[in-house]
Amino acid sequence: MFSNLKQHFSTCSFLKSALVAYSAGNENINRSTFEDRTDKTSCSSFVLDPFAEEAMQEFEYIEYKPCSSIKPLTSIDQNFDTDTAKLVIHEDRISQFFNNSTQSEFSCCYQTGSRPKNATEPDAANIYSNCTQFNTNHLLKPDEEFLLVKCSAIENSESKLLYINGHSVVRMKENVKKRMENATPDKVSVLLLGIDSMSRNHFIRVMPRSLDYLRKSGWFEYTFLNKVGENTFPNLAPVMTGKSSGDIGKIRKEGKAFQVIRYLWEDFKDAGYATIYGEDSFGASTFRYFKSGFKENSVDYYFQTFAALLDKKLKAGECDDINRKSGFKAFVGYQYYLDYLYQYAFDFMRMFRDKPSFGLIWSISFSHNDFNLPSSMDGKMLDYLKMLDSLKILDNTIVIFFSDHGARFGRFRRHFIGWVEERLPFFFLWIPKKFQDSHPEIVENLKKNENRLFSPYDVHLTVKHILQIVGGTEKNYKEWNVTCPNCQSIFEEIPIDRVCEDAGIREEWCACKNFEEVNLNSTITEKFANIVLEKLNKDLSDYPKCANLTLDFIRSTHKVDLVKSSGKVTDFLISFDVDPSKGIMQATVRCMDGLTCSKHEIVGPVERLNKYGSQSKCIEDAEQRKFCYCI
Repeated sequence: MFSNLKQHFSTCSFLKSALVAYSAGNENINRSTFEDRTDKTSCSSFVLDPFAEEAMQEFEYIEYKPCSSIKPLTSIDQNFDTDTAKLVIHEDRISQFFNNSTQSEFSCCYQTGSRPKNATEPDAANIYSNCTQFNTNHLLKPDEEFLLVKCSAIENSESKLLYINGHSVVRMKENVKKRMENATPDKVSVLLLGIDSMSRNHFIRVMPRSLDYLRKSGWFEYTFLNKVGENTFPNLAPVMTGKSSGDIGKIRKEGKAFQVIRYLWEDFKDAGYATIYGEDSFGASTFRYFKSGFKENSVDYYFQTFAALLDKKLKAGECDDINRKSGFKAFVGYQYYLDYLYQYAFDFMRMFRDKPSFGLIWSISFSHNDFNLPSSMDGKMLDYLKMLDSLKILDNTIVIFFSDHGARFGRFRRHFIGWVEERLPFFFLWIPKKFQDSHPEIVENLKKNENRLFSPYDVHLTVKHILQIVGGTEKNYKEWNVTCPNCQSIFEEIPIDRVCEDAGIREEWCACKNFEEVNLNSTITEKFANIVLEKLNKDLSDYPKCANLTLDFIRSTHKVDLVKSSGKVTDFLISFDVDPSKGIMQATVRCMDGLTCSKHEIVGPVERLNKYGSQSKCIEDAEQRKFCYCI
């Protein structure tokens, strides 16, 4: 193992030094552990070593790849002070695309992409304008926001497309300008910056340079943000709405769109803020994946319209191996998808640098599907974090830098440490100095809370608390109706003895369970597995194209004894393989009478720990697709 470890880390000296520093108890790294702390919480025994052998045997550092051997032919030249923007052709790069010995009549045009206003699902596809011919330094109109640029030439008497790219432009919109006429500079801005599927431990492993910068720059670092649902939507929706995915599902079953649910950006719009939302994916984005998206656009600056353009009109780029690892279009056109998203976000922040703004910027393209790929993006993320400072954005912006959950599938997830990490995403918080100076009691509470348990509902109420502090609402933040009645802002001290139930975390997602691996005879473990299989096959019986699942073998069993209001119970966390799909399943079976287990229930959902790919393409049910094997 250690020879492989040395090979993994030899390509990145910083990772190696981080590992040495962690092992030696470096004071910066040591902030993430509990060994020397006196405020041990109900979850304090569940801080696991990021560099544990089970983790490192699955981790391999990946080098960053620029992915494009040529520079794009076009770009945007924008002046934010005068609110003007030009579409530029870099004439010195034309020869990269145009061969004047075999081609003639080189020309470029652009189309604008926009959401259809009266469509049943406006998020599903864009409408495009006619293609406008242009020369370099073409002055764009104020309403030209998302551009598809095409350049072509005549070859063998036929038109040939030589170049295609997408550009975004952030311009001042009249309705936003009017809303902000009375805005004062004392209103702090709020930015939610997210990376999908990244546990706190994995962030330590794969982004040591970013971690080092955050720790040395004065960001608050939190250990115990515990997820409240399986995947992105049930964890991000509570942050943005204060509602559980179950409550939202009930509303949507009544035939109502996402619009009937109130999002944080609407609260901030009402308080005079400019708002932005974007993800570096279109089809797999939080509100589009097996969902219809937004009927109406309630955000001022909506990147997903541009995401539709990038997904449907641009090629995946030269890094086919990166895109295969990602499972998404991690690289499109001439740059990483992340760059398109962050360029739009930073242009927005430049435009409103002296005005209050609220944003959710969420990245999925490089972190969701591959355990190792995020290590290649450490330098890029570090550059973007530093830009927040160099552009003075941090002077008046509270930034929440976080994830929704850890890795949910893959080889790492088969280890018990994977079960724990899935439940504990990373969470960092930046508070501007002038806000800290004005609210020393909040700073004190934030320090106390760094190693205390909280949930996405608490994050929602924290943002509502910010809104209350800046005068954006007359309500006390505790008066807002959220799914979790006992949740709170992390600006106030979290009780040291807080348990998952207090934070709205259902027991199947609670990381605070003292599971121990046990070796039981096959008769007992097979009984647990068959309890789970009986449920899976019953649920799949509604889909005749799905095969009946049978037990292949048991991988592991973990046990914990609990005391409930009904009495003592025993939870068994069991992992096993099934045929014919070779799916790796994991579930918690609760026995009310010990190993006899004549009285039992399955606690929470069954999870699949490996990818199902196209095995379930014969059905569309988002939940059952994980288990169906089409025959």
